[in-house]
Amino acid sequence: MTRPALPVLTRTSVDPDTALRRGRGLLAAAAGAVVGGAAWFVMHHALVDDAFITLSYARTLAFHGQWGMVAGIPANTATSPLQVLLLAGLTAVVRDAVVAAGLLTALALAAVGWSLHRLGRSVGAPAAPYLAVAVLGTSPLLVSTIGLETYVALALLALAATALTERRMVACGCLAGLLVLCRPDLGVVALLLLVSCGRGLPRAAVAAVVTYLPWAAFAWWHLGSLIPDTWVFKYGGAGFAQGLLVHYSHEPAAIALSLLPALVGVLALPFWWRHPAARLWAGGATLHVVALSVLGTWIYHWYYGPAVGALAMLGCLATARALAGGGLRWWLLVPSSIAVVAVSAGFLVEHGVVRDRAPVSINWASEAQYRALAATLPEGAVVQSPGEVGTLAYFCRCAVVDGLSDRGYLPAALDRVLATVPGPARTLLTWNYRHLERRAPVRATWRVTSGLDTPGPNGPGFRLDGSWPDPADPRNPTDSRRVFVEPVP
Repeated sequence: MTRPALPVLTRTSVDPDTALRRGRGLLAAAAGAVVGGAAWFVMHHALVDDAFITLSYARTLAFHGQWGMVAGIPANTATSPLQVLLLAGLTAVVRDAVVAAGLLTALALAAVGWSLHRLGRSVGAPAAPYLAVAVLGTSPLLVSTIGLETYVALALLALAATALTERRMVACGCLAGLLVLCRPDLGVVALLLLVSCGRGLPRAAVAAVVTYLPWAAFAWWHLGSLIPDTWVFKYGGAGFAQGLLVHYSHEPAAIALSLLPALVGVLALPFWWRHPAARLWAGGATLHVVALSVLGTWIYHWYYGPAVGALAMLGCLATARALAGGGLRWWLLVPSSIAVVAVSAGFLVEHGVVRDRAPVSINWASEAQYRALAATLPEGAVVQSPGEVGTLAYFCRCAVVDGLSDRGYLPAALDRVLATVPGPARTLLTWNYRHLERRAPVRATWRVTSGLDTPGPNGPGFRLDGSWPDPADPRNPTDSRRVFVEPVP
C-alpha cells in the first residue's frame, strides 16, 4: 500500500507583481536619494546664513539637549521645529549638522521619488518619479535652501498627495500635522488637505491633532510661544507677491530655470484639476503665497520653495503622463525635459563641482567669508552680530547674539508689535505669549559692526562681496561693505 505524499512546507510566496511594484518604488526612492546627495555635495560649502541658524539649533539640541542657537542662551526662532528635530536626530548619529543636512536632503528626495512612483503608477506615468527628483534636485532656487525645511516640506506634500489619492485618511491627518510642524504658515495647506478628505475628515482631523499637539503643548508652556519668535522680529514686511521679480533682477538665470517647471505645472492645471494631487499642490501653492503676503513677510527666497516645488511636481507628473502616450509628444518632450535638467545642472556646476555661493542668496557675504571672520572672534566671548548671525554662530567658538539667538531681545520687540497690530491680532499674540519668561539680553563684550568701504578705527576689517543690496542703503551694493570687530565700550 502506497503512503500518501506528505505536504511540502514552503515560505509564503510573494506575488510577483507586488514584488515588482515594490522594487520599482525602491528604485525611484534610491534615485531621489542619489540626486539629493549630489545636490548637497554641490552646495555643502554654499549654504545660506539662515540654513546655519537651523543647523545651530539642531547641533545645540543634539549635543546639549537645549532648544536654541547657542548652548545656555534660550531662543525660539527656529521657523521649522520639524526640520530641527530631524536634523538633531541625524546630527546625534553623524556628529556633524552639515552632513546631517545632506542626509536629510537625500531622505526627502527619496520620499518624493517613492511618492511620485505611486502617483505615476496610478495615472500611467512611470517616468514621473525620475523626472521629479531630477527637476527638484537641480532647481537653483530649491538647492539654495538646503539646510532649511524646503525639501522636507516638498516631501510631505508629495506624501500627502499620494495618501489623498489613495484615500488613506489617517495618513492624510498625520501629514497635515507634520506640515504645520514643518512651517506654521503651511497650516493653510494642511487645512486644504483635511478639507479634501471629505467624509474622512473626522479621522484625518483627529490624526492631525494627535500629531501636532505634543509639540504645541511643549512650545506653549516650555518655550512660551506656539509660533516662532521670528514673526515678531520680521513683522511689517511688504512686497512678498512681487518678490520673485526682485530676485529675478539679481539672478535672472537662476530664477528663470527654477520657475520653468512650475510654469509647466500651471499650464497643466486645467487638464489635471480633477486629480487630488493637482488640487492639493496647486491650491496649496496659491494659499501659501496668499498667506505669506497677508502676514507681511519679507522676500526670503526659501519662502517661495514650497509653492515653486509643488507646481514643479505637478508639471513633472503631467509631462510624464504625456510621455507615456508616445508619438510626436514623446519626441518633443523627451529632449525638452532632458534639456531643462541638463541646463539647470550645468548652471549649478558652471564654476566648479562644489559651489562657494548659493545660486540665489540674500546674504551679505559667503560662507567662507563668514567662516574666516568667525575664526578671528575671541574664543569664549559674547559677540554682538552684525545682522546676519547664522554662519558666525555656527563656526565661532564664542556666543554670537542678537534677536534671533538670544530671547532677551524679544520682550522689547514684542511690545513694539503689540502697540501696532489691530485688536484681534493683539489679543491672539497676548494669549500666545502668556507663558513667556521675560529676561534681559546677555551682555555682549565684543561686537561686529559694518560700514562702507573705508578703513575703520581698528584696521581695514573684512570686506564683504555678497550680491544683495545693502539694506541700510540700497544705493550701495554689498561689495562696498566692510565689517569690523571691536570691543563693546
